[in-house]
This record gives sequence, C-alpha cells and structure tokens, in this order.
Amino acid sequence: MDSLSSLINKHYRYSNDIILSCHQALHELYPELNVRWARIYGRRWAFIHGRAADAISFSTLKVQLSTNYGLCIDNANTITPPELDAIRTTLREYFRHDAYFEN
Repeated sequence: MDSLSSLINKHYRYSNDIILSCHQALHELYPELNVRWARIYGRRWAFIHGRAADAISFSTLKVQLSTNYGLCIDNANTITPPELDAIRTTLREYFRHDAYFEN
C-alpha cells in the first residue's frame, strides 16, 4: 500500500511522531475508520492515541503491530479484507523499526 506509506512519511517529516503520523495517514485514506492506538502490557492494551467510537463496540479488531504497540479498529467491516491486510502489513513494517521509538 504505497499511498499509505507515502502519507506516513509525509506526516512523519513534520511531526517526528510515528503514531501520530500513521494515525493521520489512516484518517486521510479511510476517514470512516475509528482507530485507537495502544501500548501493550502483556494481555492489557492501554489507550495512547485516537478516538473512541460513539458506542461501545463488541467487534473491535486488535492488530498487534509490535511487541509493545497495537491498533484497535472499532469498525473494520467498513473496509475490504485486502485493504485491512495492506494496512496491517504496512504498519507492521513501520513498527518493526526501533528508531521510531527511541526516547
């Protein structure tokens, strides 16, 4: 998904925050998606960025991007399975690089 990568890179140049950059890129490509970012502590996923759905979602899709970070999508059914796979693959590639998380 080259357009997602391009948008992430564009936003990252301005913010130097990989989570914010990925969030903005996803929002530009898929404005209908409700996504939240989480820090993973074992079985617990702690909210760190994004917006919660208007109503409680019982079908939240959790996508583990790395050992420490994940993405929660409250309405994954609004995109096609190939789009979801492309998002998952692209984001995992970014979250594989520790350089984004040196603080």
